[in-house]
Amino acid sequence: MTHQSPLLSESDFASHHHQHLFHVAGEGYFLTWFDRDLEQILDQAWRSSPSAAFALHQQMARRIMETLVAHIPQVHEHGCAPLPPWTQALDQAMVSLDVRYLPEGGFNRAYAVLTFWPWRNACAGCALRRSDHGPDQWDCEGRIFDVRNFI
Repeated sequence: MTHQSPLLSESDFASHHHQHLFHVAGEGYFLTWFDRDLEQILDQAWRSSPSAAFALHQQMARRIMETLVAHIPQVHEHGCAPLPPWTQALDQAMVSLDVRYLPEGGFNRAYAVLTFWPWRNACAGCALRRSDHGPDQWDCEGRIFDVRNFI
């Protein structure tokens, strides 16, 4: 279901959305993101029309999740898109896309998701999971969010 933003037409909105399937060191990855230009439009909208900005933010989050599910149905089934661990090779593979995977586990794009392709139940290999088994450990029972809530 598409929810139209009052700031952009659907074709303008779609022109800022990207997806890329690629391989690094024999491992497949799927990346979906919005470009820097749309992030700047959103930043400006927060200052001038918070309600329009919120609508655009919701549309962006929904599109990211819908794209994941369209290409990797298991994301919906399991409610999770495991984040691969950071590697320099993985980060470098995304440089030409103007997306950087930062060593801390985030991206230089506010609206970006990277996961394994094909999907695998990779809780043990997910970068959001901590190996110390402390109280901040994320696993399939303690998700930051459930993808199914966005679609």
